[in-house]
Amino acid sequence: MSATTLELSPAACAYLRRATWGLPRERQQEVWDELEEHLLTRAAQLQACGAAPPEALARALTELGSPARVSAGMTGVYLMPKLILMAGAGALALSAALYALAGGQETAYLPVVTNLPLPVCERMEPENVTGTIISNWANTVCFLPAASPKPLFVGGLSGSEPLVSLNTVERMIQLLDGKTRFQPNGVLEISLPASENIVRASFRVTTRFQGQAYFPAQVLIWPSSSKRQMLSGYQQPTLRIEQQVFAMSGNQGHQAGADFYNRLSPRLISTLGPGAYTTDGIIGARSHPIQTSLKADDVVLTVIHSHDNFYLTHYAPVSSTGSVNIRVNSTRLQFVSSFRQLKQKRADGRTPALLIRVTNVPLNNLKSSIFMPRQAISDAL
Repeated sequence: MSATTLELSPAACAYLRRATWGLPRERQQEVWDELEEHLLTRAAQLQACGAAPPEALARALTELGSPARVSAGMTGVYLMPKLILMAGAGALALSAALYALAGGQETAYLPVVTNLPLPVCERMEPENVTGTIISNWANTVCFLPAASPKPLFVGGLSGSEPLVSLNTVERMIQLLDGKTRFQPNGVLEISLPASENIVRASFRVTTRFQGQAYFPAQVLIWPSSSKRQMLSGYQQPTLRIEQQVFAMSGNQGHQAGADFYNRLSPRLISTLGPGAYTTDGIIGARSHPIQTSLKADDVVLTVIHSHDNFYLTHYAPVSSTGSVNIRVNSTRLQFVSSFRQLKQKRADGRTPALLIRVTNVPLNNLKSSIFMPRQAISDAL
């Protein structure tokens, strides 16, 4: 019996897609065809020995082994010289980005890298730069100074800057049937198809490392898109966009969760109030434990008003008992039920605070996930 009498199942197609992940685009189809021929030939042999077609194909897939290993091996053949030059475990995670096949649904693992060298950004003429120019956009030049032998790291209360490579962003947008275009000035243009219109956005490259461009991991979040988007998990955030699932993996054993959520504030707060803005998530000096009815590993965003149209934010995971430890500088809090109430001053000196569940809810409708705590545990409240 000829192998061509068998047809690839959805699981087999997903396997081949995963196995060719990370290869140069000009080689993907070649490797796909080779693996497909091997798979169907082996399935036909098993079928000739009495196995039913679905069973034969499933057994042939099992014999091929993990698609992640196949991908890593194939990528090693074509890209090993580049991998040697890149950042060890982070680059390896990039080249072997994993697809887990479960119930016909694919989960794409997106490597998130931290502690890469970040450039200096100044308003100046490019010809006056001494160093490597990263981007030149909106009258601002970002560059890695030649006179600084040590990389510039971002730290502080909000943690490290989580970054994703251009390759990772392109693969993600490709899975969402979108398009990307990386401009010579260091700007990445992204367009996503929507139900009625196309969502477009531009992002400036954050840094370059060993020839690869990197962007803030927040470019993966699209609160303004009509596509249904939901986050879940704290230590390893998972993003669901329609039926596609993306899990974020840290490099060198580092969990991406806290750093990723802390950097989300500017994108999320803008959806709550017109003209509202904020910095990254902070860790305040005072603890305010509260009790909720949320599930473990849900993430709660606390928002308080600072001045004018500026707000301060803090992210915290829900414990196994449903409790959340809010860390802000205010001594006494008064929980409110709407964003506009944050600016209302109270005679008793309490600071209005808003609690928002940001996991397992649509990101483009965060107002619907505002909640009141079941109990304020701290006497300071």
